[in-house]
Amino acid sequence: KNLELPTTFVPGELFGQPGETVAAQFGQEYQYTAGVTVNKSLIDLSNRLSIKERNKDIDIVASDNAIYREYLIGHINYSYHALLLAEEAQQLAQEDIQVADSVLRITQSKFDEGFLDLGALNRSKVNFNRVKQDLDEAVLVYEDSQKTLKEALGIAHHKTLSITEKLRLNRFEVPTTESLGENLEMLKSEQQTEKAALGLKQARSEYYPKISLTSYFGSQLFQDEFDFSLNHENWSPVQYASLSVNVPIFNGFSTRRKVKIAKLDAEVSELNFKQEKDRLEAEDALLLKNQNLTASMALTSLENYQLHKEIVALEFSKYTEGLVGLEIYLNAFEDYLNAKSAYLNALTTYYQYSAKVYSRS
Repeated sequence: KNLELPTTFVPGELFGQPGETVAAQFGQEYQYTAGVTVNKSLIDLSNRLSIKERNKDIDIVASDNAIYREYLIGHINYSYHALLLAEEAQQLAQEDIQVADSVLRITQSKFDEGFLDLGALNRSKVNFNRVKQDLDEAVLVYEDSQKTLKEALGIAHHKTLSITEKLRLNRFEVPTTESLGENLEMLKSEQQTEKAALGLKQARSEYYPKISLTSYFGSQLFQDEFDFSLNHENWSPVQYASLSVNVPIFNGFSTRRKVKIAKLDAEVSELNFKQEKDRLEAEDALLLKNQNLTASMALTSLENYQLHKEIVALEFSKYTEGLVGLEIYLNAFEDYLNAKSAYLNALTTYYQYSAKVYSRS
């Protein structure tokens, strides 16, 4: 409804008043409009940069997910090998406890007969207790590794986790990894730097003009009374197009502050990325170096373990035959236990680094 029609000044000749100007109102009281308005942004740098920023946020979230996936792979890999290692450690401890028990029985018998003193008997008991402690520790590590592996794989605790692979402790192969895959943390840091740079461009884009195109396609219906008609002959077509150019003259001081803050964020982000890149590259080089070093340590420990295993078997045979005293055998057995412990610890350390390398391959 037109509450008041617009006034238009027209020549008086139209109303029989020559030489005068007459204020006239044209139109009807009721007006109906139906149509479609189409808006097209031709140039809007601020909006385009905002879209790029949101896309960069999506990339950063994707990198976070990839980083967690990489961590999960390494965690599962280490837990898996820790489980296998603990299982083999149990087997070794069970074999050792049988030997330690036999020695303790022989020592107890000779002590009762008066051939050995209390010190020798106590040393045999200490060795037996130490092997039993190793067995209990291996069982504890096995149960903990199995629980961790089930959680990582999403397996319910009441279900059985069956692994057919066995870890052969008498063999160890040196890894051949010479390079790592893409460092996802470095990629994320680079993406954050790129986002900060986009933020600076977006803040500066507030000073740039915006150009848009508007088109309207529709019809109009004019009535003197409150009446509506669907007859297309009563409707008049209306079409127009307009080009809008918005040029910012003064945006206030807030835009200026935004630009300063965005510039500072971009500079800090760039500096952080350079530092992070140097740190991560150094960590990658150290990771491969540590894997090779721990592999070398494991090989040396394996050789020592095998040598001491042969020595203690020989000394036990000599002891049972009465060729050497108990003290010589107990010393050999303690050296064997120390070598076995050193080898298992070297393997544990190696698998910690190996799991990280595996997750990056």
